[in-house]
Amino acid sequence: MKAALLPDRGVVKVAGDGARSFLHGLVTADILELTPGTARFCALLTPQGKIIADFIVAEAPAGNAGGFSSMCSGRFAPLWLPN
Repeated sequence: MKAALLPDRGVVKVAGDGARSFLHGLVTADILELTPGTARFCALLTPQGKIIADFIVAEAPAGNAGGFSSMCSGRFAPLWLPN
């Protein structure tokens, strides 16, 4: 399989016991129904409902340490990182 370098994209991983409920309350997609190996397109909104970023989120299989990975524009990836 060929790979492509996407320098304008960033990946953020969210993992841990509360990752599913945390993401479900934060993004527009139904993360509760997401299963390993599948992905959903969703958005991160302001409290007023304006789109901050759109991205794809996928659940990793438990054998790969589990968690959720999201791919978004590289300029929005820092929004996910704690200060």
